[in-house]
Amino acid sequence: MVKQMKTIKDKLSSPNIQQGSPKAVELEKQGLKVEAEFNSFKKAERTGS
Repeated sequence: MVKQMKTIKDKLSSPNIQQGSPKAVELEKQGLKVEAEFNSFKKAERTGS
């Protein structure tokens, strides 16, 4: 998951992707989804669920 977040951030910082473009918006959504999944996983690990 961490590698996915890094890959998405690298793609967003690429000069080929313009901020506000549909591709950038899609990458930001993917990044938020992966981050939410990762946070959920960390929380489950802490609580032992």
